[in-house]
Amino acid sequence: MRHQRIVLDNGLVVVLQKSAEQHVGVVLCTKSGSLDDPVGMSGANHFLEHMLWRQVYEEKYASLRQDMARRGYDCDAETFLKHQTLEWDIHEDFLLAVLQVMQDAGERTFWEEDVFEREKGVVVQEVLQGRDKPVTRCTELFDQLMWNGTVYTVEEEVGQLVRIKSADLLHMRHKEFVPNNMILGVYGTFDTKKAIRDIEHTLGSLEAKALPAKKEYSPKPPMQCIVRDDVCLAYSVLGRCCSGMAAEIVPQLEVVAELLYNDGIKSRLFEKLRLKKGISYSLSTDVAIVDENKAVFYVTNHGVMPHMIRAVEEILFQELDAITKHPVPKYELDHVKKLLLSEEESCLDRCERLVLHELCGIPLQNEYARVIKHMTSEDVSCFVRKELLKSYTTATLLPQGGVC
Repeated sequence: MRHQRIVLDNGLVVVLQKSAEQHVGVVLCTKSGSLDDPVGMSGANHFLEHMLWRQVYEEKYASLRQDMARRGYDCDAETFLKHQTLEWDIHEDFLLAVLQVMQDAGERTFWEEDVFEREKGVVVQEVLQGRDKPVTRCTELFDQLMWNGTVYTVEEEVGQLVRIKSADLLHMRHKEFVPNNMILGVYGTFDTKKAIRDIEHTLGSLEAKALPAKKEYSPKPPMQCIVRDDVCLAYSVLGRCCSGMAAEIVPQLEVVAELLYNDGIKSRLFEKLRLKKGISYSLSTDVAIVDENKAVFYVTNHGVMPHMIRAVEEILFQELDAITKHPVPKYELDHVKKLLLSEEESCLDRCERLVLHELCGIPLQNEYARVIKHMTSEDVSCFVRKELLKSYTTATLLPQGGVC
């Protein structure tokens, strides 16, 4: 069934799609993320996400929380590079109540100081727990290395978070959490007319405001950063920003990322690294959508002996180079296509895709399946040659005194 797109008088973009599933996925997306943190307030958008999400823990929503928990439904929130989301996996019966929660979050004019400070402690603890994980620290370093125009700093995040005042965050909310800077997605089983009416009566009542000029973020020239820390192994994140229409580059990036886990390439990596060089390795790949014209391809090394880290990277690039010279066998590519197209998606997953389609132009499920099915080994080789055999930005975390 085709999706429906509506723009309310206050600028809120609403995308709805009905399906046969019994759940309803609801995603409210704000078009501001970590890269948009104000000067001296690294981590502020992450903190704002927490304060908006905890609206559901107001006393007046206690029965909603209890009913959702009893029936196995849930809510969550996430902050990305360029956007934030409040996400709900619910039954249709809860839709109006959820819209009212988000309306309250948009109308809030103050936070109780004890609640604010308590949630600040939660955010700081979350950051520190992540910082204790070498791979998370590497990823943060990589993001900081990658982008021009952002004030985000890994080293100063906790110190700057601690200094954020309630008035600072409310000022951000007044600028960012406004309807003409948001997209609402609803996917699943619901009454369309009632849903639109409820949306208009709740989020449609929020006031549109003049938006600050959007910052432009361009990738920096590829660079390398080595940080010494109290770790035993060596960790790294390698990545590059690929430019082009997200609808075209994201499916191709996801095929290449999955190919690196495909039995054929994975077994060749195993042979070269473990059997020939005695390197125990764990690599993962990921694709991060930044906006409608940019996506980042990551390869993460989850820990090797320090003197082996360059060998792992060299052999990885050898495999990428081999894809351009010897196209991936059809049976390997078909296996990857099957894996990508057979992944189970919940109502919430499909709602997130609906919102990202509006935000960045990534293909919806049917179009995505069509693109993947028609992709050939020659297409993959050409894409790798054009986009992925270039210099990478690399963040490396080494033990104190480790050899690199």
